[in-house]
Amino acid sequence: VRIGGFIVQPIPVSHSLECSSYLIEHPEIGRCLFITDCSTFPYKLRNIHHIWCEANWSEDCIIDGLMDGSLKYSISKEHLSLDVAERVIRNNFSLCTQDVVLLHLSDGRSNERMFKERIVDALSFGEVYVADKGFELELNKEEF
Repeated sequence: VRIGGFIVQPIPVSHSLECSSYLIEHPEIGRCLFITDCSTFPYKLRNIHHIWCEANWSEDCIIDGLMDGSLKYSISKEHLSLDVAERVIRNNFSLCTQDVVLLHLSDGRSNERMFKERIVDALSFGEVYVADKGFELELNKEEF
């Protein structure tokens, strides 16, 4: 679908309801991959400049929350765990990737600092952010 200068391609994903992730292209910002509300993302796309990926929960955070009583129930299998998100990001990361943004972290089932550090360590790449209220990121196709 063309929307102004953007080309948006829906990518079907597994979720409890019909849901899509998106490949978004624009001449000034390049190719953006937006992944959320899914249990897996089995695709490998090339030349992605910006990766925006859900990392909703981790088993360690759930166990900690259940043990200390701050968490009353476990997880939804309809969202990407940190382990799966890491694998998805690795599969779609390339030399032209400029930034990775982690999305849709779950209250009580995630740890922002730990999630960011895990992806930075996995990629040996420092441009990893966690989206939160008011988060903004300038997007460009070229690094500088």
